[in-house]
Amino acid sequence: MAGDKLGEIKMQELRQKLNALNEKYILISLFLLALLMRVLTLYADISVGGIGYGGDVIRFSAWADEIKIKGVGYFSENSDKPYYWGYPLILYLCRTIFHSDISALVVNIIATSVAAVLIYRTAVMATDSRCIGLLTGVLYAYSPQLINWNSALTSDSLGIFFVILCFYLYYRQKTEDGGKKKLLIVLLIISELIFFLVRTTAVIAILYITFGLLKQLDKKRRIIALSIICFLGICVLAFLFLSSHGEHGLAERAEYYISLFESGTIVYETETFVYPVHESFIGNWRFIFDIIGIVICRFVFFWAVSFDYYTIVDNIMGYGMLLPVFITSFIGIGLAVKNKHKRLIFMAGFILMTNIVQSFFEIDGGYRYRLPVLPFVLIFSSYCIYCLIKLYYEKKGRYIDENKITA
Repeated sequence: MAGDKLGEIKMQELRQKLNALNEKYILISLFLLALLMRVLTLYADISVGGIGYGGDVIRFSAWADEIKIKGVGYFSENSDKPYYWGYPLILYLCRTIFHSDISALVVNIIATSVAAVLIYRTAVMATDSRCIGLLTGVLYAYSPQLINWNSALTSDSLGIFFVILCFYLYYRQKTEDGGKKKLLIVLLIISELIFFLVRTTAVIAILYITFGLLKQLDKKRRIIALSIICFLGICVLAFLFLSSHGEHGLAERAEYYISLFESGTIVYETETFVYPVHESFIGNWRFIFDIIGIVICRFVFFWAVSFDYYTIVDNIMGYGMLLPVFITSFIGIGLAVKNKHKRLIFMAGFILMTNIVQSFFEIDGGYRYRLPVLPFVLIFSSYCIYCLIKLYYEKKGRYIDENKITA
């Protein structure tokens, strides 16, 4: 009894300290925690293997060199692929100003550390719970899958920052009225544009958030806005297809994705599983059944936590850390649907849309194509934990308030 009473007194003290804690101290703490984890990881990676210059890094580095030589001419020559303008320009500016590729990695670290603050605020706005926001922020700061790409000269880390920023601005504008709401929408549109110039996968988030914005309009304005967006979208796609040239043009990318179906590729650059495509079916209507099979397999493998080429450490991270997060997040999505939590259901829709769209294009064993949804998966994992704690105390017949759960 004495021990229980002492524990309750300590919990009350902790709750009082949490209540007295100013919001800005939480934000600063999350930023510094995320920054510390990323700096230590970057230092370890560079100390062991230096900066990696393989894969997409080679292309981004070459494009940054082209900007240095051609200047504005680079953008006119590559007008058919504006989605590859952003990161080469950032890399070029870092090399020009700081004369080092390390500076680009510092940009990655700062951006993803700021994102820890944004994902906390997004979770709070989506759930009305500072407890869920705090847990999400801590999970984000420690998540290895969201840290790994900071050490690479690619746009993946900035993609994480911008997708969180866009959803933060979306939820924020829903809480405002008048001029401030309009300003936030303008900032959201600008962020989406920059996001598109940095990452091709930004299209999924941009379309989904735009759908959310359209839902806020009355029927007449919604039809007008949708008509304008569709017209502009068709014009942009037509231009990109007609002017497409080179390996990364839109037409060439379409051919590449078709070839992945023809080869039965499930997970890009792995031999984990290859779908047995019937060669005689390729080019006729029966090939549709192979396509459906491949899409279903990719839909499932999107959530894989381990592949055959993974190291022991990778497998420990996958099964020990990522699998529990996925399981609790799926439960969290189910609870959000059951509780008819509209703001969380909207977020779950983005996760589902990304899963489906990537299943029709490609997925990889490095988590790159599911990086945009991982921060929001953490929100649902936190929501699940929060609901389970409340349920536990309810089963015990004890009331527990928000601050006690947070503590």
